[in-house]
Amino acid sequence: MRKILWAGVAALGLAAVVTARADSGWGFYGSYWDAGDLADTYGAGGDISMEMIPNVRLDVRCTVFSNVNLENAAGKSSLDITPLDAMLLVVIPAGERWNVYGGGGISYYFVSADFTPNPGVANVAVDSDDEIGGLALVGAEFNVVNNKRLAGSTRTTLFTEVTGRFLEANNAVVTSATAPAADDASLNGVGANVGLMIRW
Repeated sequence: MRKILWAGVAALGLAAVVTARADSGWGFYGSYWDAGDLADTYGAGGDISMEMIPNVRLDVRCTVFSNVNLENAAGKSSLDITPLDAMLLVVIPAGERWNVYGGGGISYYFVSADFTPNPGVANVAVDSDDEIGGLALVGAEFNVVNNKRLAGSTRTTLFTEVTGRFLEANNAVVTSATAPAADDASLNGVGANVGLMIRW
């Protein structure tokens, strides 16, 4: 399953270059996530963006969040979470140099969980599976630099977004010191992204 997902991302990246529509591109960003039952976390990711029809984009992103933690009397539950998002975004031009957009889609969350017990607390083997969830966002993008080249031109844009992630992670955390057991965690929460895109 994972190999199929990554092969799809690679194919989309190649398609974004080959089709070279006016609003396609690649980018990178930093990300914040208020991860529900767990602590707030920060990560980084990459974006492949391809215009499907005028003012409608397909964006595929991968973000890495490491050491998303829950610390309590039982010990420390630590998750590494890597969302792979596929979204349709509707773009609304708002001026010569910037636009606003919004949309959402489906997310495949690669989840790896670990538990370190406090002294006197039994160790518990947490066994969280990968999960399917969702993502919604609104954002704005500002044209920073126009880059001329022989076969056309590219432009560098700055974007900022507000996001909402939806994820229920099964058997991912330990919440009780008296009767330790792997429990589910709700990681629904808002977040934000800031990054740069190169579009052509």
